[in-house]
Amino acid sequence: MIWLALLFAIFASAVFAAAETALYAVSPLRLVHGARHSRRARWQLRVSAASASYLCALLVGNNIANDAAVHAAGEIFSVGSGLDPHLMAALALTPIIFVFGEVLPKQLMLASSYHRNLMLTPFLVVARVVLWPVSTPLAWMLRAIGLEEEGGYRRSQLGALLLEGSRDKDPETAALVAAHRALQASGKGLTPFIRQVPLLPATLSLDAAREQLSVVRDGLALIECHPNPPKLLLGSRLARAADDSEVAASAKEIPQLDHTLELSEALEQMRRHNANFALVKTPDNWSGILDLEDILANLFAPAP
Repeated sequence: MIWLALLFAIFASAVFAAAETALYAVSPLRLVHGARHSRRARWQLRVSAASASYLCALLVGNNIANDAAVHAAGEIFSVGSGLDPHLMAALALTPIIFVFGEVLPKQLMLASSYHRNLMLTPFLVVARVVLWPVSTPLAWMLRAIGLEEEGGYRRSQLGALLLEGSRDKDPETAALVAAHRALQASGKGLTPFIRQVPLLPATLSLDAAREQLSVVRDGLALIECHPNPPKLLLGSRLARAADDSEVAASAKEIPQLDHTLELSEALEQMRRHNANFALVKTPDNWSGILDLEDILANLFAPAP
């Protein structure tokens, strides 16, 4: 019986770790679109609706599973051993949980995030209900101290991971490489940093917009607003929009920048507007957007 408890605890740890990866990897817009045809997608959409509370549940569940695994292994090692059973359990389980409870399930989830996340949905629904008394107060605490940003929670987390990754090993070298790349772009305007995103017609229906953004990287697009400049569509906003609302109601205005600006000038203007995105204007058209996280990724990307 104790062996079954140990195996179930390791399995639960793997599920929680994989679900945490899916929270960032699966587009909420993809879930909204899939919910029209799949019951599991509808359940997954409901269980992960409050991203901070859901994340708290996954992290708490993962900690409980790991602790249960150590206690179960401790009971096994306590039989016929003169050594500290909990120390032996920790030493034996660390590589096992690292490989089978963290690395492997996360890699498998990244390989097919949407479909494999739906396979875990029944387990996650039960865990969400059981852990609700713990995860909900934690989410309230995050909201009270301002750590859950409306509409930008996931992008902010990914941005923090991006910046943290740039500090690995040799931060001085990474900073110098980024500065060198920025200097190389001097005199080229914003062209090297413009990100192309789909430009959707103003007449597009909400369902059609959701379907199109569900397959677009990061769920970003522009929507026409004649005679005014296009507005930015965020997949996270469309996912929460009421079914009877118009697409334009979920779009947001972003600063407009001339394509001849230098990167430093553009970043300064974005800082003044407290904006992560900006619309880039050419003499004849709108050529795309500046995405702050995309710029950081380009500047801090490893040298080929």
